Amino acid sequence: MTQFLPVEMILPAVGQGTLALEVRGDDKSVRETIAFLNHPPTWRETRAERAFLSRLGGGCQLPLAAYAKTEGPDIKITGMLGTIDGRTLIREEVRGTAASCDDLGTQLAEIIISRGGKAILDQVYQGC
Repeated sequence: MTQFLPVEMILPAVGQGTLALEVRGDDKSVRETIAFLNHPPTWRETRAERAFLSRLGGGCQLPLAAYAKTEGPDIKITGMLGTIDGRTLIREEVRGTAASCDDLGTQLAEIIISRGGKAILDQVYQGC
């Protein structure tokens, strides 16, 4: 039996489902050859999610999730940070122009930090 879990119920990990290709930075020919594979909305959504992750310093030890979705000219990003025992979850979302994808991820992280996320981060990373 399978079940579809909507993002309203459970947010995925940052970048979940995104496919990426890595090429040498100085290989212009290969970059140009595969450029058609880039999907700009997915690229911006992933950048927003990664900016969120980067600002929170997340890793495998931290209950953290984010999901960005393009909606017309805007991106909506929803993020979550929780305690390791799952008793506290902070979930917020922001919306803004697609061009500001990096700033949106950082802005969302700052909101979560200000609403109790700092205490969670301090608890998780104390002694590291």
